[in-house]
Amino acid sequence: MFTKKLRAAGLQAEFQNCDDFSPASATDIGMACRFASDNGYAMFATGTVTEWVDGATSWSGKVDVASVTVRLYSTETCQVLRAVSGRQQGAWFTLVDEPTTRFYEPLSESLVTGLLKR
Repeated sequence: MFTKKLRAAGLQAEFQNCDDFSPASATDIGMACRFASDNGYAMFATGTVTEWVDGATSWSGKVDVASVTVRLYSTETCQVLRAVSGRQQGAWFTLVDEPTTRFYEPLSESLVTGLLKR
């Protein structure tokens, strides 16, 4: 959804899924920088889920939450150009058929808007 929102904002963006980078482990920024540069990109982004509460119910006393931080890097310097965080939270009363994945689109929109602010 995040790359879809970047493309909708007029940016060339694609999600790279390769064996060198796993969502289950920390990203080696130097390696990511070289990978992006070698593939012709001027910038690359990393994302970190900072908070995730899924499956809250009206009985649990919890609300669904999704928080993400995105960092945009230059492939020339491997330095952070911009960082932005976003958070979505459900209502205290949650219907069973409302998974936390409903936050993907508004959270992605918020993150892209934040990255493009001057």
